[in-house]
Amino acid sequence: MVQTECVHCERLAEIDEQGLCPRCRAIPSVVVLYLRRRGWTPAWEAHLRELTRRAQAGLPLFEQRPVSCATGCLLFNPRGDSCDCCKSGNPNPAAQCR
Repeated sequence: MVQTECVHCERLAEIDEQGLCPRCRAIPSVVVLYLRRRGWTPAWEAHLRELTRRAQAGLPLFEQRPVSCATGCLLFNPRGDSCDCCKSGNPNPAAQCR
């Protein structure tokens, strides 16, 4: 076993193949959390861990992509408010109003 950070409690300890320290391994409900799920590949698990790390660091989870004004008005204004080009009746798909 290698001494590294436990995936659950994040303490430095000797971890097993699931990434759990002996203390966390002794709690059945914790073990269930880290069982490999059907269809989950090591790459998917690494992706989820990276998202967790980014969330804990307060970073955005995903890249912010520009949205066209017509799509942006639908996504970001649930009350039905629109930007000026959508109010005119001619939404500009190339405009990035948001």
